[in-house]
Order: sequence, then C-alpha cells, then structure tokens
Amino acid sequence: MSGFRSAVAALIAAVIVHGSAWAATGKFATPGPGRALPSAGGEAVAASNNTAYVSSASQDHVAVIDQGLGVTIVPVGHTPRFIALSSGGFITSNAGDNTVSVQTTFSAAVSVPVGGSGPIAGAPFSNIAYLLRSDGVIVRVDTATVTTSSFDSGLRAPV
Repeated sequence: MSGFRSAVAALIAAVIVHGSAWAATGKFATPGPGRALPSAGGEAVAASNNTAYVSSASQDHVAVIDQGLGVTIVPVGHTPRFIALSSGGFITSNAGDNTVSVQTTFSAAVSVPVGGSGPIAGAPFSNIAYLLRSDGVIVRVDTATVTTSSFDSGLRAPV
C-alpha cells in the first residue's frame, strides 16, 4: 500500500472512532498516534488523489480528509447515503430529505431538492452528476450551477 493510501486508511479509521469534539471551525489537525477524531460514520466514501470524503448519515455531514490540510467537516442534507466526486469536491444523495448536497467551497455545501435519493455517479473533472432515484427517475445535477433536471428512465424497483 502506498504511503498516501496508508495515511488515508489511518485517517478514515481515526474518523470512524469517537473522540473529542472538534474546534468551532470544524477543522482538525491531522491525527497522530493515539489521537482520534469524532465519528464520521463511514456510510459512504469517495476519494481523489490527495483527498478522501467520508459521509455520516447519522450526523448529516461529510468529513473531507486532505493529506496536507487535515480534516474539515462539511454539513450536508439529512442522512447522506451516497457520495460521488465532482469538479468542486463531492456531491451526496440525502435519503432523509430527498435532496442532493453539492460542495461549493472547502467547508460548505448547498442542498437542492430532487424528489428522492439513490446511487449517484460523478467525476472529479466534470460538472455533471447523475442520481438514480428508487422510482426510476434519473436526476441530472449540474454541480457548477447547482441546478437539476430529471427524466423517467422507465426503470422501476421491484415491488
């Protein structure tokens, strides 16, 4: 395992372990041996070259784990179950309020209603992500403008 992958694995493990409350800024120093970060829950993970994103459905946030900057907690919509990369960072599909949350700055995200939740796919160099709702509707999300459009795929979940 490469040095960075080992560091990310250690950070993710540290984020999952309950620890002391974070500072008012929501940022942490990179944990050292024996130091833990508050729980991120770990329901979904996405990663790029130097950054890992860990969603917490129970705490309605994403832990952004950057190799050089440490950990920043970004609030998102209720119950983020799915996460994908986008050109600006991450996008989550939130089951608790049927929204998607798009990271707009290093420490903030904007949530918009999409009428459901489900698996989401995006790419780190693209402004477009796609969400497949359980009712078969595909939602196209433009992460640059944080706008959505949808169409019926004809796919239906088994009843």
